[in-house]
Amino acid sequence: KGYTPFLDSLFKESYVFVNNRSNGLRSIEALPAMFAGIPHLNNTPYILSLNSTNQLYAFPHRLKELGYNTSFYHGGENGTMGFDAFCGLAGVDSYFGINEYPNEKKDYDGNWGIYDEPYLQYYAEELNTKKEPFFSSVFTLSSHHPYSIPEKYNNKFEEGNTKVLETIGYTDFSLRKFFKSIQKESWFKNTLFVITADHPAQPMSEYYIKANGKYKVPLAFFDPQGKLKGSTVKNAKHSDLPSTILGLLGDTVKVVNFGEDLFIDQKSFCVNYMSNNYNFRLDGLLVQFNGEEITGAFAESDSLLLINLKDSLDYQSRILFIENKGKAYIQQHSTRVKNNQLKPKD
Repeated sequence: KGYTPFLDSLFKESYVFVNNRSNGLRSIEALPAMFAGIPHLNNTPYILSLNSTNQLYAFPHRLKELGYNTSFYHGGENGTMGFDAFCGLAGVDSYFGINEYPNEKKDYDGNWGIYDEPYLQYYAEELNTKKEPFFSSVFTLSSHHPYSIPEKYNNKFEEGNTKVLETIGYTDFSLRKFFKSIQKESWFKNTLFVITADHPAQPMSEYYIKANGKYKVPLAFFDPQGKLKGSTVKNAKHSDLPSTILGLLGDTVKVVNFGEDLFIDQKSFCVNYMSNNYNFRLDGLLVQFNGEEITGAFAESDSLLLINLKDSLDYQSRILFIENKGKAYIQQHSTRVKNNQLKPKD
């Protein structure tokens, strides 16, 4: 059963990566992956680490070089999760938080910030003031604990069997109103909309508890001109966004990141990390690594990870290849982050 009728309809007109995964499990881990292609691969979020002031050459930097106005909007407290500082380091010109919102007292949710419906209407108005071309990102917050919605919408959205579902319905409703507000603007048809979630929410089945489904979040590219339309089951991840978006713009300058161009690379390699364990995904296989040895290998079609292929002779060469690729990925990440090598040399 679905709880997002608007997004369901929009995704039918979009290009959807149905096997997309977040690079982390917390909001603070999302922006480094999405903007700079830096996945979360250790116990400390990049934004809170000693390396958080590293020099970056993120895709907002490249967009600025191409003449784009860049901005980030978040209806929460200014400085929350270090988003403002990180946006500056990632090349985003302007950060807008609750301090810049004109109706804070009226639209405050009592916990995190501004309810999605009024904030997205404000965001629509803000976009109309941007000089083209522009890149802008908005981070909604209503579908977060304690899952409150405006009183006037009580009993409007189905609650389902987890608390988050009612607020997801509210966010979906708010997005519908947002798109309705902007669809006749002159810039609308020339805009690529990228829709994803920062991290997964409460699991509704065993599949989303286990490693195979734990990190899954939506990823859709909506092009109002209809040039991008369809879906794929290939692996995707948030750190693929920098190369993918620049690739869609036809830009050939490479930024330093740990992702691929999803529309060019045939097989995207995905790494997830939690509690000193890594999950490597490639070519239909999920390989689990504890930092020293392989602890499991499963076909991704084995949704509940019931059959461990780790010792199967038929899979040894594929497992070894994925293990070595994963180790190289981790080593590159660790070395570049530690040594401030996330920006190309001049």
